[in-house]
Amino acid sequence: MHPSLQSFRGQGMLHKRWKLVHAREIANQFTQELLKISYETFSEYGNLVTMDMERGFRVSIKALGLTTKAQNSGVEIAITGDGAAITTLTNNAGQCCIGFMFLDIDARDPTTGQPCFYADEKTDEGITSRKFINAQSTNTPMPIGICLQCESKNVLQGAFGKFFHWCKTSEHEGIPIGDQPTLKPIKLVGTGDMSFESKLLGTGGACKVMYNFCPWCEVHGVKLFVKVNLKETLSPDGTLSRPINDYCHYLLHMEESDDIIAKTSMVYDPRAVSKSTTSNNIDYIYQNDISAEDNAFMGNIFSDLRLSGLSGDSINEMTLEERVSTLKHMLMTRMLLQTYRDALRIDKDTSAEIMLDPGQVIPCILHHNNRTTKKISKLLLKIAL
Repeated sequence: MHPSLQSFRGQGMLHKRWKLVHAREIANQFTQELLKISYETFSEYGNLVTMDMERGFRVSIKALGLTTKAQNSGVEIAITGDGAAITTLTNNAGQCCIGFMFLDIDARDPTTGQPCFYADEKTDEGITSRKFINAQSTNTPMPIGICLQCESKNVLQGAFGKFFHWCKTSEHEGIPIGDQPTLKPIKLVGTGDMSFESKLLGTGGACKVMYNFCPWCEVHGVKLFVKVNLKETLSPDGTLSRPINDYCHYLLHMEESDDIIAKTSMVYDPRAVSKSTTSNNIDYIYQNDISAEDNAFMGNIFSDLRLSGLSGDSINEMTLEERVSTLKHMLMTRMLLQTYRDALRIDKDTSAEIMLDPGQVIPCILHHNNRTTKKISKLLLKIAL
């Protein structure tokens, strides 16, 4: 043994364990006082750890160099969260975390003092350009709540309901004065994977379990900014004469009547593989060979137009192309109206559960692209098979 190591003979290379425990205890006590951490071991949502929202917010803006901006104009933050399974053997055991993620462009790294989200680069020609970086950095989030429970809408609304209420209040009123300076209203958005975002929007589920899986399409819109082609919807100057939702809620379009829906023979299904050879599909290709399929197609077209109120004489005056075009427009109108009805139903069902508006929820570029591509591929395979 080297003479310099003689004095360490019989001793471990690490410090004694009680020294590590003591240092950790001091750090835990400091953190608990700083963030006012509370523990609920047997809560309704399992083991629950929460931190004081205002303290966590103020500590974060101070660390990121945003205190002055928060007092003068307000900073931009995102509500973010995620869940993870504790074991792969079952879906029953899991954990869920939620908190702030500071997205403000003026945020500075507390260690280096450099901007968190951009870097200025100078080209060989001496031109300075700004490059955005660290879109998914873990340096700016501040955890506010951790729950030993699988991520679900009930957990987010129940265990972390106070957190969402605090964020929405701060968005409109700011953080009121107390023993600390008043902070201006925050600019609030939400981000996360598609499952988390669908729960923020109150729609629940995600790509795997929902047909209309994209929370930003017209089916999931909180408001419908569309003009429905119904009688007297538009005034002479081209503006809406009544709120569009009045028509969608209380008036029934002719294409939605039970009698027409029950007795209509033709369908509009552009995804059908055999649409060009099925005589009850509006995209059937007429062969003009007096076949049974051609005769059935012509009969279905005629009967459906009569069902929609057209006279036999007016139908006979039309060419085949005009008949098909007229009926196809009616069928597409029926599908469009069903889309509006679905949107209004979803809006009504989720109005009491929605935590953020769709315009505030930023899709994650990784999850959104991957999940959407996977879902579209799945639907294409399902249709083809």
